[in-house]
Amino acid sequence: MTAAATREQARRLLSELLRKDTVLCFPTAPFPAPDRDIDGPAAAALWPAIAPLTCIAGLTGAPQLTVPLTRVGGRPVGLSLLGPPGSDGALVTTATWLFGSDP
Repeated sequence: MTAAATREQARRLLSELLRKDTVLCFPTAPFPAPDRDIDGPAAAALWPAIAPLTCIAGLTGAPQLTVPLTRVGGRPVGLSLLGPPGSDGALVTTATWLFGSDP
């Protein structure tokens, strides 16, 4: 399958999942944020676990925002909100309603 065909399939599947008034919530990463001073090879080793959660918006053209939800072991843990394409403003409004301030 070509990259363009993969992108179109992902967009089609997302459009089936996310209707007009739907927001998908999921962890931004599968673990708390790494140290700020992480070196390149260590950061690269984390990428395969992080990429499936952070590439959805770029692949499908859907808006995604991350809210720092809590801390685990002193490190932030984010919650991602993903809306259907074109719902950028509604997604920010939803996050504001859920968390009480602009994300």
